[in-house]
Amino acid sequence: MLKVLIVDDEVIFRLGIRSSVAWEKLDCVVCGETGNGEEAVRMIGEKHPDIVFLDIKMPVLDGIGVLRQMSGRCRDSFFVILSCFNEYEYVREAMKLGAYDYLFKPVMGAKELTDMVKEIREQAITKKRAETEKENADLSRKLEILKRGALCELTAEDKRSFALLDPVLCGQPFLVLGIQMTRDGALSYDFETMYEQIFGQIQEALAQKNPGGVYELLRSLKKDILMHKYYSIQDYCHFLAANMIAFMRRYQGGRILEELLLEDYNLISNLYHQISIDRANEEFLRILQICFREVHGISVPRIQETLVETALQYMQENYRNKISLDEIAAHLHINKNYFCKIFKQETGNNLVNYLTELRLEKATQLLENTDKKVYEIAEEVGFSSYPYFCRTYKKYRNISPTEVKRNFYQKSDREEE
Repeated sequence: MLKVLIVDDEVIFRLGIRSSVAWEKLDCVVCGETGNGEEAVRMIGEKHPDIVFLDIKMPVLDGIGVLRQMSGRCRDSFFVILSCFNEYEYVREAMKLGAYDYLFKPVMGAKELTDMVKEIREQAITKKRAETEKENADLSRKLEILKRGALCELTAEDKRSFALLDPVLCGQPFLVLGIQMTRDGALSYDFETMYEQIFGQIQEALAQKNPGGVYELLRSLKKDILMHKYYSIQDYCHFLAANMIAFMRRYQGGRILEELLLEDYNLISNLYHQISIDRANEEFLRILQICFREVHGISVPRIQETLVETALQYMQENYRNKISLDEIAAHLHINKNYFCKIFKQETGNNLVNYLTELRLEKATQLLENTDKKVYEIAEEVGFSSYPYFCRTYKKYRNISPTEVKRNFYQKSDREEE
């Protein structure tokens, strides 16, 4: 059963949260409530709640202060921020400090609370399962390392894994040399600082109504992140959310942000919970499309359309070479399975068939309009094997390339007569 702590300085809100949700049906219990942050810190340390509904503005110690004090101390707790529309800067800071999500008080009801709790339950179960699997894998790996007598650089996770070895080794002494990389072993990156120039370029592209430019900047950013292994998806999502919020606040005195959130409560929240850079970029451009339609009354191409158009252009320019699915996906900086899926959705054709048709179309043009030999044409349009080219051409066109070439010569002879 999940334990829930309610922290809000307004009694009416604490009562509303406690009474509007059927906690037992959600396999939850309210383990306590308080009206100030200092007391909340004490109760979190004593009760170890799984879910904390935490108000931003409170006396003595506010929600941001609570999160700062709890940073790194209660990794199993999910903090849900309670705020008003004009407190979004605080919400953004809270998300950076590790809050799971947020709810806006003016539109918060039983349904929003219930949905949030259900989502967190699923996350908690998934997280526990993943941690168990990782601990088992780490245990096996560390045992193997110890058997070999190897020294390794330790992260905080490594340390936890080695702690599991004590009962396994039956108290036998062993020595581990560890080099601590960061305070808690987990690397975190401030993308806004690291990529300040790209941050500014994205803002400029947004202001110029140039979604294509935004997409190219995101591709460049992803390439650099993967190259240098700066891979924290949570930090990356915060980076995109910061850009989107800054863009929204440029228009209508910031009212566009409030209006869009009233239409779609989870508009920005969804961006914080993406599981990959590709998904985060796609969600960012989806929100961008909504903003452009709302602010400028114009339509913005979806990311899938842009990716496929870029792929089609790449194939037009490189069909003569031996290009592959892996190469095209690498050029786009996306997962090849994801690319195959969106290519099929956008074109109604799979990549192999499309590339084959493109090469055969180019071959037909050469067969009907040049004196080049068939084997020369096969090589020119990207077929490394002449027999394979002939078989493929016959299969797709119901006529052999030599027959097409023969018809060309016969037509030329008739024109000369």
